[in-house]
Amino acid sequence: CPLLRGCGVAFSLLVMFASFAWGQQRPAVHELALTHTDQEVLLHLTFDGGFHPELMEAIESGIPITISYYMKLYRKRSLWFDEEVLSKTIKHIVKYDALKKQYRVSEINGLFSSIRVTKDELTMVRWMSEIGGQPLIPFYLLQPHEEYYVKAMADLKAVTSPFPLSHIPFLASLWDTGTPWTMSS
Repeated sequence: CPLLRGCGVAFSLLVMFASFAWGQQRPAVHELALTHTDQEVLLHLTFDGGFHPELMEAIESGIPITISYYMKLYRKRSLWFDEEVLSKTIKHIVKYDALKKQYRVSEINGLFSSIRVTKDELTMVRWMSEIGGQPLIPFYLLQPHEEYYVKAMADLKAVTSPFPLSHIPFLASLWDTGTPWTMSS
């Protein structure tokens, strides 16, 4: 029966993609740290485990990928809940130009944005996966002699999924993954 044969093929594909999704390393935010200059607090973090071969294939086929980094700065309080002082989002977006064979990495940080271009895949992954020394908050906005910490998470999403996959939620979400919240020490 053609209907049963079609269902068998669809079931086989579903099992194949499910085993792929369960076998992937779970992405995580690592090396979350706060440093400072004489004027401001700086944020450092690394995103690991998100750039698997299938995602790299999607990037090289022209699908833009966004990593949104969410940060929250807290002031510790002993007898009450910690106070959220600042919430910030930084986005890294990669788009591959197949004609020029180069990656265009954009960083959007509030009102500021920057664009970097490379032909090297490892350089692109490093640019997408790291936040190094990003200004978080100036000292004059912090209370002296208080303890602060930051929580961060990353959310990786395909900006647009290819047509057949955009209508199948399970398959479209293979490229969409996030990390749990990580707290600085």
